[in-house]
Amino acid sequence: MSDERSDGPGRPQRSATGRAGDRRRHRLAARFGVTGAAGGRRRRGVGRSLRFLRVFFAIPAAIIAGFAALTALCIAYDDGDLPGSVGLRHALTRAVSPSTASSALQVVAGGMTTLTSITFSLLLVAVQQSAASLSPVIFDQFLRRRANQAVFGYFVGLTMAAFVFVTAAPGGSPPLLGAVVASTLSIGALALLVALVYGTVEQMRPPNVIGALHDRTLAARGREAALLAGSRRQERSRDPVRTSHRSEVWGYVTDVDVDVLHRALDAIPGAEIRLHVAIGDAVVRGQTLATVRDDDEADADWLARQVAGAVLIGASRDLTVDATAGIDALANIGWSAASSARHNPEVARQVLHALEDLARRLHDDDPAGSPEGDCSWALVYPDNDAGQVYAGMVGVVGAACESAQQRTAARGLDALVRLVELGVHPSAVEREGPDGDDHVDRRSVRDHLAEAVRLARQMPAGDALGAAIGRGEAVLDRRS
Repeated sequence: MSDERSDGPGRPQRSATGRAGDRRRHRLAARFGVTGAAGGRRRRGVGRSLRFLRVFFAIPAAIIAGFAALTALCIAYDDGDLPGSVGLRHALTRAVSPSTASSALQVVAGGMTTLTSITFSLLLVAVQQSAASLSPVIFDQFLRRRANQAVFGYFVGLTMAAFVFVTAAPGGSPPLLGAVVASTLSIGALALLVALVYGTVEQMRPPNVIGALHDRTLAARGREAALLAGSRRQERSRDPVRTSHRSEVWGYVTDVDVDVLHRALDAIPGAEIRLHVAIGDAVVRGQTLATVRDDDEADADWLARQVAGAVLIGASRDLTVDATAGIDALANIGWSAASSARHNPEVARQVLHALEDLARRLHDDDPAGSPEGDCSWALVYPDNDAGQVYAGMVGVVGAACESAQQRTAARGLDALVRLVELGVHPSAVEREGPDGDDHVDRRSVRDHLAEAVRLARQMPAGDALGAAIGRGEAVLDRRS
């Protein structure tokens, strides 16, 4: 029996809304290769194949299909099967010699094959070098860009068309229209090649990589708006914890279906569900995902089963819906650039700029407005994004101190000082401790500033860093 069917008083019957929620979960499963937290074994191979089709191959496949249709049309005209084909072939003989049409197609086919293989191999090497120096997420960004996907599809489609023109030419009838179309499109391919090379180099520049991660993080945060607005940050129920739900799989939380949880809470008035994980969190088998507070144990057990279908777990994180993936990628780039292994302070300062902007936007746009929140739904969700941003900034400051990049460390301290003066709300990061008990880390940006000041004081400070430390200590003393 389905978890959402009636199995006692107060349980909702399966409705059109419930079926819509099922369809949404199925779409998400197809998108990420995920399953519910209590689901059995995940079919990772199928999930990766579906993700490949959705993320990368949809646009190239559409363009290749267009080339296939164009190829079939050209062959039909060259064969004289369509009205007007005789007149068209007669007109084309003035521009293309029938004796050279086939050889021209062979040149186009061979040239496009060589050009495609060499160019794309070199571009992938360039992307790999950039990913090694900045972040592996650059590969994902490069493949997800629709312009890049369109160019890949164009080159593959044109190469396929040229080979088909050569091999499927009607007997005794030279492929005049095919030669004209392939030659014309080859000129376009050369122009696209120049644009692709320039675009790839431009995309790999650190400011553009950081900017793209910043924008995609904001977009992912926007997709979490319904979940944030439909939940609060602290528990209010005075009922005891009746039951908990633990994961039966390992992976990453890729989505939380808030509609399913809201319907379940509507059916059991007075109950409260507290999620212990947020989107992007890593989970392992046996980890507590949620606890339920209610005065009736049977109702609490039923709500726990609803959580199993609402919390989706996938094999990998996806920046499309996971804001913390973008925040972690930015923090990783900044830490690497500031460390003694890289010594790239300009990139580290650009990351600090991006992280400070994210912190300000999270402060301005948080639907809950505060860690406590004022949402009427009895759903507690740990919004971890702000804490991740602060921790990332402290990590960059720590790496800069380790590598004696005093200006970078000073820039990070000043950014944290500005956030403290702005009055951004504290992060509310709730986790399950190793002993099974819950530990709540409510570190404010002021706490992170104090940690950054402590790290900066461990190194000999020049004028710029010393002044930044002084400003940080002044703010801490004033607000203590």
